[in-house]
Amino acid sequence: MNAFRRFFRWYGLLSKRLFRRPAYLAVLLMVPLFSLALLFFSHRDSGVVTVALCCENPLDPEASAAAERLLDRDSALRCITFADPEEARAAVEHAQADAAWIFSADASGEMARFVRRGRASVVTVVEREDNVFLMLAREKLYAAIYPELSFEIFSDFINEAAGEPIPSGVLRTYYASGTTTERMLRFATADGTVIETPDHYLVSPLRGILALVLMLSGFASGMYCYREERGGSFVWLSPGRRLMLPVLCHLTAILPTAAAAMIAMALSGLLTAFWRELLLMLLLSVTAALFCELLRCFAPQEEHFGALIPVLIIAMLLLCPIFADLNMLRPLRLLFPPFYYLSAVHNSAYLGAMAVYLAVLIPAVWLVRLVRRNVRGG
Repeated sequence: MNAFRRFFRWYGLLSKRLFRRPAYLAVLLMVPLFSLALLFFSHRDSGVVTVALCCENPLDPEASAAAERLLDRDSALRCITFADPEEARAAVEHAQADAAWIFSADASGEMARFVRRGRASVVTVVEREDNVFLMLAREKLYAAIYPELSFEIFSDFINEAAGEPIPSGVLRTYYASGTTTERMLRFATADGTVIETPDHYLVSPLRGILALVLMLSGFASGMYCYREERGGSFVWLSPGRRLMLPVLCHLTAILPTAAAAMIAMALSGLLTAFWRELLLMLLLSVTAALFCELLRCFAPQEEHFGALIPVLIIAMLLLCPIFADLNMLRPLRLLFPPFYYLSAVHNSAYLGAMAVYLAVLIPAVWLVRLVRRNVRGG
């Protein structure tokens, strides 16, 4: 009982010293601020992606129907309507919109030409530069156009089979009679969990970004440890107790960030089963603390450690499945804690891999610190 009381006393004192540091508070505040920003932009009147929507011919039925579908959806895609195509282009030029989707004046004819020839220009897409969010947003555009394009394919097939043109009204009646409300696609995770509403995918990178913020808080704790070691803050402790004390220091920095991340994901609708998420977040916190300390053991000076931080953050941003799973440099990505965490969220096989990763890190940190203490008196 005394050991537990002593542990929590140490944890409280170590936490108290962190909350007096402005740099750590700035890292911690990044979590709710970023999450609240995404929540704000996810509402109908604002969005992660803003699109200038324009129909060159508002009377074209197929263009109007597709535009209405885009405007009716409540998602992270924000659509602003423009009557003039040049105004839509100007909105992109002046950064008022991320992209402009301009429906052709003869969208119905273009769809018919696409069915016959395989090439047409139904929508003109104007962008200053392409990115992951715009790529995902274009999937919404394809989904909005698909019902009209599907009818054109149906009409072309029936007319060709009949050998003569059939009135559009008759075709619409037959087409509607075969329409079903059942889903053609079922969205599920790698472990079989069915996703009922996959419309939040535009904000799904939040989980990965929060994992990087958690790593950043561990790196910040590592920087403080250099100064505390130079100042002899823990010199009065026995060498055995000092051996793994930095890991506890990192945990005091990481766990508040982890708690804030859990709250942020709950508000954003990204949490799956609570206890599973809690277990994964605790595993990520411990592995992140051990990873930061192992890295610190190999960086002899504070300047070297600080120089590695931006390199590692960029590497994790590219190699971990945050915006996209590029599946490149696989041996290198296996070194990073966020890779296991993000992979294990929807694939239980990586939960075991994360436990193995933790089991390797613990003796690795202990041995490296022990060797460093014996060789350099650290």
